[in-house]
Amino acid sequence: MQLSLATGEERYLAYADKEFWATHDYLLDPEFSLFYRDSRYFTRRDEEGNKLFWSRGNGWVFAGLVNILKILPEDHPSYSRYLKLYGDMASTIADIQRDNGLWSVSLLAKEAYPAPETSGSSFMVYGLAWGGEQ
Repeated sequence: MQLSLATGEERYLAYADKEFWATHDYLLDPEFSLFYRDSRYFTRRDEEGNKLFWSRGNGWVFAGLVNILKILPEDHPSYSRYLKLYGDMASTIADIQRDNGLWSVSLLAKEAYPAPETSGSSFMVYGLAWGGEQ
C-alpha cells in the first residue's frame, strides 16, 4: 500500500488489498477473530483443548491493520472491512490480556504457555493505543 502512495499507481494497492483478504479468508478463525499461524494449526489444540493462536503473528496483523487504516482513504471500498476486523481483533485481544498486562505466547492457552510474550504484547499495545486515540 505504501508503494501505491509513493508511485501513485493504484495497482499496488489493489494487489495488497486482494492478497490481504485472501490470507484473511484462509487463516482467520471467525469465532475469536484471531489468525492461525498457518494451516498446520487449524486442528491443533493445547492440553486443555484451546485453539493455538501465535501472539507475535497476530500482533503483526493487528499492528498492520493500524498502519493500513492510517494510510487507506476512508472512501476506499475495503476501509470499513479493515476497520471492522480491527475492532473485532481489539475486542478479543483486550479480553485475553493476562493479569500482568502482557499476552501469552499462544493467546488462548494461558495455562499451557504461562510465559509472557513481549514481542506480541508490544504489537498489541501499539494497536490498542491507536484505537484509544481514535
